[in-house]
Amino acid sequence: MKPAHPRLIPIINTARCTGCGWCVPSCHLHLLSLEVEHGRKTSVLHDADTCTGCRKCAAKCPFGVITMGERDAELTVMPPESR
Repeated sequence: MKPAHPRLIPIINTARCTGCGWCVPSCHLHLLSLEVEHGRKTSVLHDADTCTGCRKCAAKCPFGVITMGERDAELTVMPPESR
């Protein structure tokens, strides 16, 4: 039986994200967008529960700042301590 939600979701390292936007159109569910915070544009995952874990955003990121991580961590951005 398939789990209700995939275990892996995109983890965006906002400290390294350039805000290029390549990942945004790769999401067929439109769960990624660019947002400005502290004068920097970065990618943001919205509604992680809807994410299918397809990995298209991670594959499209030219800088490798999107990795797939455990859904149980409930963390969609790298914490400031790891920057």
